[in-house]
Amino acid sequence: TVAACAPYGSGNEKPCFVFEQVTIAAIKQFGKGKEHVELKLEDATGRTVTAISFFTSVNDFNEPLVAGKQVTLTGTLDQAQGYYGSGIRIRIEHIIV
Repeated sequence: TVAACAPYGSGNEKPCFVFEQVTIAAIKQFGKGKEHVELKLEDATGRTVTAISFFTSVNDFNEPLVAGKQVTLTGTLDQAQGYYGSGIRIRIEHIIV
């Protein structure tokens, strides 16, 4: 598992994964000032996963993010916990729209 490679830090960066041709099924902006973005992504088989980007707007990319758009993104895996849910999610590094 990815957790077996921990601890992460200087000299042992978190692995970054590429998620190709996933569809944005839903978009939610959250946070006190709506300064974070949560995407519900779906692959060709219908499997879904949550992806988040902190201090980001849907307009901060080369094209605005909209539901139904197919994208390729890179990100690290993150263990979500707390108010906004739990489980594995993607922490977005870059999105290619």
